[in-house]
Amino acid sequence: MAKFNKRVKPAINRTVQNLANGPAYSLDAKTELTTLVLTSFLQDQFYRTANDAMVRIQYLAAKAGYEYAAKLAVYARREFGMRSVSHYIAALVAKHVKGQSWTKQFFSDVVRRADDITEIMSCYITLYGKPVPNSMKKGLGLALSKLNEYSLGKYKGDSNELSMVDVVNLVHPPHSEPIAKLVSGKLESADTWEVALTQAGQGATTPEEKELAKKKAWVSLVEGNKLQHFALLRNLRNIRDHASEVLPKALQDLVNREAIKKSLVMPFRYMTAIAEFETGNEHIFGGGRTVENPSYDQMIGDALAQAAEVSMDNIPDLDGHTVIAVDISGSMMPSYRDVKASQSPIVKAAVLAAALVKASTQATVILFHTQASFLHAKKRDSLMTIAQTLLAAATGGGTDLNCIFSIMPKCDRLVILSDMQSWASGMTGAQGFKSWSKKMDSDPFIYSIDLTGYGSVQFPASKVNLLAGYSDKIFDWFKYLESDKNIMIHTIESYKVVTKEKVNEEVEK
Repeated sequence: MAKFNKRVKPAINRTVQNLANGPAYSLDAKTELTTLVLTSFLQDQFYRTANDAMVRIQYLAAKAGYEYAAKLAVYARREFGMRSVSHYIAALVAKHVKGQSWTKQFFSDVVRRADDITEIMSCYITLYGKPVPNSMKKGLGLALSKLNEYSLGKYKGDSNELSMVDVVNLVHPPHSEPIAKLVSGKLESADTWEVALTQAGQGATTPEEKELAKKKAWVSLVEGNKLQHFALLRNLRNIRDHASEVLPKALQDLVNREAIKKSLVMPFRYMTAIAEFETGNEHIFGGGRTVENPSYDQMIGDALAQAAEVSMDNIPDLDGHTVIAVDISGSMMPSYRDVKASQSPIVKAAVLAAALVKASTQATVILFHTQASFLHAKKRDSLMTIAQTLLAAATGGGTDLNCIFSIMPKCDRLVILSDMQSWASGMTGAQGFKSWSKKMDSDPFIYSIDLTGYGSVQFPASKVNLLAGYSDKIFDWFKYLESDKNIMIHTIESYKVVTKEKVNEEVEK
């Protein structure tokens, strides 16, 4: 028998300790990288810092292969709207991949919006310094050459450490008239709301004149339909405070179905926005708050709730009985490290659970920490009502995924929304499910949705459908997964981008 070089189980089935020191299953490199990238805003989490996440991404990208990592970065940027993590992977590819024919097109394809170019370049220089690899120069130069005057003007970034002109001087892109104007200083700043507000009141001599100028600027922006949907969402407070007479028009635009669909704004953004108009409660949503301006804020809250409801329009129906198990343990809550509570796992879980309730023919919601209980949620309730009810019931505590099976009824599918850091029972979820399945004579499909990408799961990947990330696109996978458990990985592996001639996307993440 070998003493030192011992045989190990395949990585995908190996039992490991998770970050909470509980039993779990490891993931292969591609799956772990995918879950991490699609859940990471490169911010501190309960069990891991942003720097730890970056180190892990670097390790997994090398292990999974940089070509797969590159496809994942493009997929994450274009389909999930992820920004910082796609910029970081682009820098990794530039550093570690040499002499490959696909890299030039990758650096062009990963650019969804003009300022992706300056962010990617800044990320690389910050991490590795100069010189910049030729492949990155050529790819970003190709993306630059496709920008129109509006995009270049909007994202010139003259006040940033690395401006668009700086990038042009570094990469020497193919000639275009907008670039020529930019370099010569003849390209005017785009007619954007940011520019309009910056210019407003510059000639004012008193606070009253400045306030009047701001009011006129906001009125012009709203009445002229010059605010993109996300910008409108971000500036509801400013419109309320400086130009309340156009607030009804702004809210009418906010609930426009086509604008919501085009914007790709996630439902939790509308819910978080509601909290911006309420004070006096530690929860991100919930009752018992005092509002700043009851009449206006009620109008805004109603419009935001309606917009959140509209944003779920494209979710496919789920036939049969769906059990939705939501982890409400302490590690799901906003931690002291979180930059934004809106990005905490529990908020994402609440919104996804609410959407699943409304999409399912029959739904049962189970909340769990070290005990499990039912949450009474009705399909006819609004998305906001269901999410608020769930968040109000989220108490924190330890984590035992297996307690789900003490009360779970027979069903067609089980959807688990968790950070997968179960530890309290000393068993994996797979062990608990096996006992339940035998007792109930039931074998539903299991969808394990990892909301944090910590790198381990509660079921072997061969036994369940593993998903990750927070996007409405998660719901698109349900109709495919029963025929291909690895559909997300396979989709990324075959992912191809038809690069648009102009990069004019205005969606932010």
